[in-house]
Amino acid sequence: MVDVTKIGGYFMPDKQAQNKSGTSDGSFGNILDQVRKNQTSQATETAPLGAPMPVQAGPDYQMMAAQQADKLLGLLEQYTSALENPDATLKSMDSMVNQMELEAATAKRVLSHVDANEGVGKIVNQAAVYASVEAFKFRRGDYV
Repeated sequence: MVDVTKIGGYFMPDKQAQNKSGTSDGSFGNILDQVRKNQTSQATETAPLGAPMPVQAGPDYQMMAAQQADKLLGLLEQYTSALENPDATLKSMDSMVNQMELEAATAKRVLSHVDANEGVGKIVNQAAVYASVEAFKFRRGDYV
């Protein structure tokens, strides 16, 4: 019988000649090793070991600011209605003022991620300042 692996020629080049030239012999294991070496060298060139991972998209702070502005403006509207109502007591309004202070503090945290001088940031900033001032005036006793 003829040993097929010893047949050279156009379709099956001599393995020893290929190995001496530095190329693989075409087996799957050798090709896989070469691909792994290439990927490893590319990975070390593009991302060193100490490099931080890419940051994923975070929350939409513009949307959060708009929602916070809506909450604050709604609370301020309720507070205005309560001040105009002669039957409302200051004791009943205290929980509303506490809520305004809480929402104003939350708005200030959201503003650290949004430009407070443009767009929705400006509205949130003005609403937070107004809510803080009204809460201060309420606590000071301006409405007694």
